[in-house]
Amino acid sequence: MKTLNTLVNQHDFNQPQVANEQPQRRAITAADAQVMNELFIELMSIFPAWKQALTTPEQVAHAKKTWTKAMIENGITDKRRMAIGLRVARQSNSPFLPSAGQFVEWCLPKADDYGLPDERTAYLEACQNSHNVTTSSWSHPAIFYAGKQTGFFLLKTAKEDKSWPMFKRNYADAVKQVKAGQVFETPERLPPPPPAEPAKPETITTTLTQLKTLFA
Repeated sequence: MKTLNTLVNQHDFNQPQVANEQPQRRAITAADAQVMNELFIELMSIFPAWKQALTTPEQVAHAKKTWTKAMIENGITDKRRMAIGLRVARQSNSPFLPSAGQFVEWCLPKADDYGLPDERTAYLEACQNSHNVTTSSWSHPAIFYAGKQTGFFLLKTAKEDKSWPMFKRNYADAVKQVKAGQVFETPERLPPPPPAEPAKPETITTTLTQLKTLFA
């Protein structure tokens, strides 16, 4: 599969280029250009008002070069990642072509792709579990990590206007680490304490006798 790295220095995405005077560069083939050309064919079909932004072939070629750079800088260099962005694009209500940055964001994996809840749900879970950290059930280890970084005592006692911003920041960091391959662990879950056994009748009788004697 061709990557986008070969497209960065292409001036015309519709035709192969000949090698220039710099010896480190090779001729750009039609196969290289096809990666971005196929993407733009899809985008032009999804966003019919694209012509309002790109009115000439030169503008289209320049846009493809800009988009190529943006995706390389963000690590989006294969068709699988582009397909994720196109799936989001097809759900858009706008007829206008998105910016390169917007499409890059659509291609990036989201928290729920890793089984992570949104930040608000994670915060509420951390607050609830802060009362019993080791006996509670954690839906994802990253929530426990963010809660620990924030401080379970703070989550349990502080007002939301103080605990929420701190947890939100720590959870965003946890999500970023999960996306990078970090694996977090939750504490070993302890069983809940056994229920207290009811007092035996003879024990109650003995206690009442002692109290009567004490206050006689």
